[in-house]
Amino acid sequence: MRARMRALDAAYVEGSNAAICARLLALPEYRAAGRIFAYFSVGREPDTHAVIRAALDAGKEVFLPVITGDGLMDFARYFGTEPLGESALHIPEPGADAPRALPEGTDLLLVPAVSFDPEGYRLGQGGGFYDRFLAKCRVFSAGLCREQMLCPQAPREAHDMGVDCVVTEARILRCR
Repeated sequence: MRARMRALDAAYVEGSNAAICARLLALPEYRAAGRIFAYFSVGREPDTHAVIRAALDAGKEVFLPVITGDGLMDFARYFGTEPLGESALHIPEPGADAPRALPEGTDLLLVPAVSFDPEGYRLGQGGGFYDRFLAKCRVFSAGLCREQMLCPQAPREAHDMGVDCVVTEARILRCR
């Protein structure tokens, strides 16, 4: 799946980024959320930078993941102007002094993956960070995935957690 992601046409990537963002911003769960728990996309992941900017411009609070230990993370506030550091996994994250929070109520949690299946299960990077996090919080979660990166069925183990919906450039798959 990683090779498939690297082989995606640049024009397709750019167009799908814009369409995924538009679909996400139209979700009722996004519109209702006062706080967005996002991630700062890297490489060929569906672009979250426009989503983060739109959320900040709309007056929503934005939080990004911070690695806190082996397979563990929490979320820190991102105001949109401060420089981001880099985690041990080379993922952009807010500084150590940024206020921390856990999603609750009508907050929205965005979940990254290499691939999702139609039931909301994901092929992640293998660290289990999001599975552990999803197991302890009960807010609406959305996975962002290019249509060409959907798989028929992601490998699953007992600890794997699915998302509530998957947003692609072509559709929204409601999973729960």
